[in-house]
Amino acid sequence: MEGLLMNIYEEEQLEKIFEEITSQLGYLLLDLMLISLRKIQSEKDLFAEFLDAKLACKNNTHPF
Repeated sequence: MEGLLMNIYEEEQLEKIFEEITSQLGYLLLDLMLISLRKIQSEKDLFAEFLDAKLACKNNTHPF
């Protein structure tokens, strides 16, 4: 009977550990998605600046 109770206790501890790992993995995935979205936004802003500069040069008739 004692061995059975020990197994139940170990299973509860293992379940808590798995819940914590799952929670941490969830936070990691959310952080990675946030970093990716920020990178996409910065690339979009950079591309918009290049596009604005290109259009300004195209519309400008003066070389300097």
